[in-house]
Formats: sequence, structure tokens, C-alpha cells
Amino acid sequence: MSAVHLAEVLPLVEKLSSKEKLQLIEHVVHELQRLPQPTQTFSWKDARGLGKEIWEGVDVDRYIDDLRNEWNR
Repeated sequence: MSAVHLAEVLPLVEKLSSKEKLQLIEHVVHELQRLPQPTQTFSWKDARGLGKEIWEGVDVDRYIDDLRNEWNR
């Protein structure tokens, strides 16, 4: 069976009545719901190093001292 491309289907869809277009949408949604959904698992280890460029050139001790000074105001 050869693949059918969206560009081939769209002209046919345009010829459908509103009711048939809704039926098509329902059919497509039903088919998509039947497909196995990929499960993604995330680990905190995956976040290691994210945003490190933000802290380049920042003196950590001074940053913490400045934060503490803001809290004490």
C-alpha cells in the first residue's frame, strides 16, 4: 500500500459537507487515541547544567550576601 500525502487528501476534504468533515475529524481523533502514547520519563539528573551560562562571571558569595541583605531590609 502506497502512502497518501496530505496535499492529495485536502482537495477531497474540501468537497465534503460540514457533517462529513465533522465525521472525518471524529474518525481521526478516534484513530489517534488508539495509538500508543509515548511515555517520557525525566530525571533530575537530566537537568544538570541547564542554565549554567546565566551564572558565568557571578561571584556566588557576593550574590548570596546581596540576597541576605535584601531580606534584612
